[in-house]
Amino acid sequence: MPGPRPKDADQLANKTSARDRKASMRVVTSETAEAPPLPEFMPDGDDWPDMTRRWWHSWTHDPLTEDYRNSDWLDLLDCATIHGRLWRGEYKAAGELRLRMARHGATREDRARLRIVFATADQAEMKSNTPPPKTNGNARERRGGLRKAE
Repeated sequence: MPGPRPKDADQLANKTSARDRKASMRVVTSETAEAPPLPEFMPDGDDWPDMTRRWWHSWTHDPLTEDYRNSDWLDLLDCATIHGRLWRGEYKAAGELRLRMARHGATREDRARLRIVFATADQAEMKSNTPPPKTNGNARERRGGLRKAE
């Protein structure tokens, strides 16, 4: 076979295979945390924009956040501050908000990348896998028989 000979396993830069990395995954036990209330004021002392209050309420009731830990909620609070800046007209905050919210599965594309599927998708798949109801007669009978060309 043309080309250089493959390196021996002990000469590879990354000696651990993907399987070995998965096997060495660290598993910890942790409790979920309740969503904290949005602080009374933004960090700069201003009132929260109404849209940010609505945004926070939406996230605290979203099924995606049911298993959040304290660190997840703290990250989402940081996102709320960026969201508030955006809704006060600081449009430079939009890119940072988008990057941070991608970790939370904010958009359909983010959820696809994170391999998050809502239960309704599973229900729709189950429906598509069920056979159609049986009908009496063949297709010709159901359509009224053959018609002669005039």
